[in-house]
Amino acid sequence: MRSRRSPRTWMRFSRCRSRRRVSFPRSPTTELGERTVPKPAAVFFDMDGTIVSTERQGHQARTALAAHLGGGLTMPSFEEAVGVSDYHIIRRALRDRERPAATAEIDDAFAWFTQRTALLLSEKLEILPGALELIEELHAAGIPLGLVTSTRWDLAKIVINQIGRIWWDTVVCGDHVGDQSKPHPRPYLLAAQRLGVDPEDCVAIEDSPSGIASAEAAGFRRVIVVPSDLPVGPGPVRVLYESLKQVGLADVEL
Repeated sequence: MRSRRSPRTWMRFSRCRSRRRVSFPRSPTTELGERTVPKPAAVFFDMDGTIVSTERQGHQARTALAAHLGGGLTMPSFEEAVGVSDYHIIRRALRDRERPAATAEIDDAFAWFTQRTALLLSEKLEILPGALELIEELHAAGIPLGLVTSTRWDLAKIVINQIGRIWWDTVVCGDHVGDQSKPHPRPYLLAAQRLGVDPEDCVAIEDSPSGIASAEAAGFRRVIVVPSDLPVGPGPVRVLYESLKQVGLADVEL
């Protein structure tokens, strides 16, 4: 017959048993969550082709401008224009004509182009897969974020309003750097300077060869690359992904 413990005996037994420590194996997720990740000083995103799909709209506006000016204007192909300042493209095209354009004519043509592009960008834009999720994750982790684009401010702000202004600690546009737009290092150097960070401690996220070259020339520690219409090969600081859906906080650690 099983003996019955008195209430006092049972309480002593329970207290003794409760003091025993039971160890469980820690899961990889727990270990990853607890380890210290060396965060970058800042992460800088390209805009067109990286966060949003807008380069087709730019190509449509350039084609319309050529027709508006009555022909005789050779615009670059879509692929040749990826990541390049539209003002520089239009200026070069007008000066390469049989009768080179004066500065006033270039400015008038670009004003027409800007108005046409603004109408196209005002429509709902396609935000590329994984872009907003990554921006939100990095912002929640307290990492300063910058936007570095060859697009001029009067057009970039239309896109930024759709992405959300709240995310960005600084924005550098094509007209902020004059003739030193991508692939010149000036855009990324200026962005890092504005945030008071060393480019060596920063990460850039790009899609075009000109943007990648700009970040590399600025001395960025890592350049995350997503596909564009132009092929991009490997490089010492490049990490290639098929989509920003594959990129998270752990992928920007230094």
